Amino acid sequence: MSIYCIEIFSTCRSSELLQCLLTAQQEFKTCNALQFHYKIIMTKVRFEWNRYKDKANLSNHGVSFDEAKTVFYDENAIEFYDQDHSLGEDRYLMIGLSSKLRLLLVSYSVREGKEEEIIRIISSRKPTKNEQKVYFERLI
Repeated sequence: MSIYCIEIFSTCRSSELLQCLLTAQQEFKTCNALQFHYKIIMTKVRFEWNRYKDKANLSNHGVSFDEAKTVFYDENAIEFYDQDHSLGEDRYLMIGLSSKLRLLLVSYSVREGKEEEIIRIISSRKPTKNEQKVYFERLI
């Protein structure tokens, strides 16, 4: 019995990641493979922010945007679509641990550049008790 190995190379943007995985799973089902192997190559990500908003955020909330960007590396971070603030552009909220092990809520938007995705940080703060509960309940 042969073992088939399918490698799927994709340059999917993170917004297309789910569709790429579904396509890969469908390929797996149609070839009756015993083993499934895939590789996803994601686009580069760059962070940006307004330096004046960064200073104001640090003064008002005690969080720099440089620290806030580290929340994106938390494997347990939770992301929400921010419908209330998505009038001119799509905005998102992420709750996660920063590199300083502080739980933070980050508001941001995503823009697509030519060769990278640009995450523009809008604000960051300590999450409310209810927001903290949402994060920690997922870990249990």
